[in-house]
Amino acid sequence: MGIEGTPLFFCCESLLCHRRPSTRNLSVLYSRKRITLNRWRINLRSSMAEKLQNTPPVTGEPSVFCYGGASAFGVEITRRFTEGGRGVVSVDSAEGSRQCTESVCFPPGATCKAQVDIAVRTLEKHGLADHRFGLMVNASLGWTTGSITDDNLFDSVDFMHRSNVETSLVLAKLASRFLAPGGLLIFMGSAVALTPTPDMIAYSLAKAAVHQLVMDLSGEVGRALPRSSSVIGLVPVVLDTPFHRAENNGFAGEDWTPCDVIAEKLWEWSNQLPNKRPKNGSLISVTTHTMDNQRGSKEQRTLFRTIKTDNFVQTNLL
Repeated sequence: MGIEGTPLFFCCESLLCHRRPSTRNLSVLYSRKRITLNRWRINLRSSMAEKLQNTPPVTGEPSVFCYGGASAFGVEITRRFTEGGRGVVSVDSAEGSRQCTESVCFPPGATCKAQVDIAVRTLEKHGLADHRFGLMVNASLGWTTGSITDDNLFDSVDFMHRSNVETSLVLAKLASRFLAPGGLLIFMGSAVALTPTPDMIAYSLAKAAVHQLVMDLSGEVGRALPRSSSVIGLVPVVLDTPFHRAENNGFAGEDWTPCDVIAEKLWEWSNQLPNKRPKNGSLISVTTHTMDNQRGSKEQRTLFRTIKTDNFVQTNLL
């Protein structure tokens, strides 16, 4: 093959379209051509070596299952784990990042059962029927506003239910088959759902349901979910995504958390023993603050802290 995939005979043919050279000139011509081709081969090898150097090493079978791999958050998870040599399977209604080991796509509007069936069939087709993932995470995000007087309230509730509750249920169902012993099952909640939110009813309802699902599934470890696995809910204030920026005149708030920061934390947890990670069933708040550093400039700092929920102990007789 010639340069950039052009057949070599085409390159040579273009040289013979001129007046036929003498035998001596022809020899010189082909000698120069060989030198040119050798240089091209050297440059090609150098270019390929450089590309291979810059390509994240992916070894063995995939170890990460990312629902919502096409989202901004999903792309960051894929980037971080492929850089660390971990393969990632994306499941979404759109193609995931090019770095994904596999990208499972289902048609928009597919039911929960259909999504599970499509994911299982695709994994089986690629020889992963008995595979187990060390990390399974729901990176599907959805956001909306609206009070009880909003004309679009019920549409908002339907949207949030599909984009948060149903996606979490699909991931939970798949985790009951594909999560590895000692693995991590991660869901995305929201700090908003822990406070009164009269202007974000649909959003807080869906996120509160995700928080409840985390607590429900934590009791399934050792039964429906494998032993020593951990179910964790991340509870950020606002994630810094292109969508959220578009809703904020193109700017990120000072307390918004970059997606790559959370992806880095998931990488850290995935490399720890189960007893070193957050406790199974934990809801972990994610808060970001902008502060002055020692150099006199501002920098962001993100904290991950366990939320201590009420244990519903009865205290007052009414």
